[in-house]
Amino acid sequence: QAHLVKRIHDRYGLNGDKTTNDDEDDAPVRIPVIIKADADGTLEAVRDAILSIGSESKLNLCIDPVGLSIGSITTTDVRMAIDSGAPIFVFGNNAGNGDNAVMSLAESEDVTIRSHKVIYHLLDDAKDVFAGFFPPVPTESIHGSAYVQ
Repeated sequence: QAHLVKRIHDRYGLNGDKTTNDDEDDAPVRIPVIIKADADGTLEAVRDAILSIGSESKLNLCIDPVGLSIGSITTTDVRMAIDSGAPIFVFGNNAGNGDNAVMSLAESEDVTIRSHKVIYHLLDDAKDVFAGFFPPVPTESIHGSAYVQ
């Protein structure tokens, strides 16, 4: 997941200390995604559910589906993921990973592919992937106190 975050940060001008572009302090972080499903109706439902993560999140993010299609993962999907830095989310019983050549390309290029048959698992996984786009929020914890004269 770290390689995906680095690729997105490099592509969209983000750095580890700041999650927005320098020009627009309140601009949401754009997270590209590719969504695959086993049927048109399922694809629409999964797309809407993933987009709702961005709109309902306390994080300032904008989910941007750069690819939506039905069926197995293709070379085109993997190349699009490489170019955009997008993870590929696959949902459904009949939508699956591509052939060996496609999966080898994805593995060699560190493309994140998440495949699920249960929508809740896919959405939980997507939230985890999206949270990785933000640096950890520093917290302060007091371990003691001292008085200096």
